[in-house]
Amino acid sequence: MLKYLNTDLDIESAEDLSPLVPVFEESCIVLHAEAMQDGRWIIRVEADRLGESEEAIANPERDIELLLEVLRNFDTESKKMLHQAALLDFNIGWESAKELPPSSFRLSTKLLGKIAEAGATLTTTIYPTEDAYPKSDLDRNG
Repeated sequence: MLKYLNTDLDIESAEDLSPLVPVFEESCIVLHAEAMQDGRWIIRVEADRLGESEEAIANPERDIELLLEVLRNFDTESKKMLHQAALLDFNIGWESAKELPPSSFRLSTKLLGKIAEAGATLTTTIYPTEDAYPKSDLDRNG
């Protein structure tokens, strides 16, 4: 079975994204923000879900809605920076297990429309649990 972990918003740009960091810090958790050696700037944030119920936390649609709301509330200059970004991507993270019964998830057409309206893409990343690999494979690769 898949277990929802979180949704990151990944932004990449040739332009300096550092002015966006304090704006995101007001209502998000900034996981990563820096200039890369190749000149690209990257920011990775996730929704701040502190104080929310387990049910709300286990909901990718809720996280994406929270992040979209942050983007909608950006000032004009911040929105301009977003529109110039090479990548604006909502990355939904899932954890798998060694035994995988069929699992599925659904995002509403309303939310998918909002993602498209924001000029963003949607990615799904599935992370294996440690029990998904024999111990010897972990020792060699990790």
